[in-house]
Amino acid sequence: MPEQSYAGDVDAKRAWELLSKDPKAVLIDVRTKPEWRYVGHPNLTQIGKAPIFVEWQGYPDMQVNQRFTDEVSGTAVAKDAPILLLCRSGVRSKAAAVALTKIVDEAKSFAYEVNLFHRGESMIHPRLADMVGYVKGKGIHARLNTNGSLLDEAKSTALIEAGLDFISFSFDGYTSEVYDKIRVLGKFDRTVEKIIGFLEVKRRLGKKAPYVALESIDFTVGPSSPEDLERQRAFRARFDGLPLDRFIVKRPHNWAGTYAPGDPAEAGKPHGYSPCTFPWYALVIFWDGTVSPCPQDWYGDLELGNVRDQSLAEVWNGPKMLELRRKMEAKDVQALSPCNQCDMLWRPTLLGVPTTHMKNFLKENVLGYTQ
Repeated sequence: MPEQSYAGDVDAKRAWELLSKDPKAVLIDVRTKPEWRYVGHPNLTQIGKAPIFVEWQGYPDMQVNQRFTDEVSGTAVAKDAPILLLCRSGVRSKAAAVALTKIVDEAKSFAYEVNLFHRGESMIHPRLADMVGYVKGKGIHARLNTNGSLLDEAKSTALIEAGLDFISFSFDGYTSEVYDKIRVLGKFDRTVEKIIGFLEVKRRLGKKAPYVALESIDFTVGPSSPEDLERQRAFRARFDGLPLDRFIVKRPHNWAGTYAPGDPAEAGKPHGYSPCTFPWYALVIFWDGTVSPCPQDWYGDLELGNVRDQSLAEVWNGPKMLELRRKMEAKDVQALSPCNQCDMLWRPTLLGVPTTHMKNFLKENVLGYTQ
């Protein structure tokens, strides 16, 4: 991925030239069936060709077509044929890739780590491995989080060989009953097999990296029963003998007031106030360049600026960030949304780090992934 560019797309004029001049070149329309029917489709009769129609995501659930590659292979397209893919816009994927190059180029002299994930499933991006490689090429650690549902052997291999340092699998519960209820249209056993497949690729390639963490979200209300603990152990046992570096069972936090875990043991019992540390060590950048100080700011209420027309340094030292830090230190968060609803400010801490996150903090920021 060259600096300040995105090499994965061509405009309509260039696409027409490629299709016209190369007899083998084909156009695959990967939109949905309703779009083919009601929006229309490309007319290639002038050059004696016709588009090939294969959905990338199926309507209406918009789940990725797991047979996409097989269906393309079944269309008699030559293996050495140039293939052009037509989607509805490609705007978000392109914008995210363009923003990444700018961010990384600016941050390479001071950033420790880039996490290629926020507010969505990382595996959807078609050039995720290229983005990992670009980050690594600038001397920055590359990290991502995924639910694992879209993984396959090719993606796993590409990410590992790109030099990914850390990957965290976020898994809903640890039983099929909980997982299938929460992860609508997801399948417990299928996702487990995909995560196992990633670990097997890592082992086959003989790589120490990435450091692999599996975080199982425990939705149990109240203390875990002996039966719950046994189910946790049974789930963990499915990964025995594989290069899984850490297995974590944790309770969900309240995502700055947008989610209520409902644990009566914690209700109405806030601990002492402790300023959030995010504004002093991290930035969250959305696909369109909008900057927020915190991953809990799910809807971007705390907009600090935009990297499209500002440098990272300008945002980091800008008046909005400085004012946020001042308010956080002064406990002046009553009118600061979503901070005023976030449970992170009221958790027990040690040196400003929530004790529930202390092991992760030490492991990932002090000891390093390989310890």
